[in-house]
Amino acid sequence: MNENTATQPVVELKDGALMGRIKDAVYLFSGIPYAAPPVGA
Repeated sequence: MNENTATQPVVELKDGALMGRIKDAVYLFSGIPYAAPPVGA
């Protein structure tokens, strides 16, 4: 895998930045929490 940090996609949000990667001409952003875990019964 040939990845260069200078070409990694970055998305700036109000709460911080998300750093992704490019693989096979696809922008990948993994491990993004998008909801609180369910609680209760």
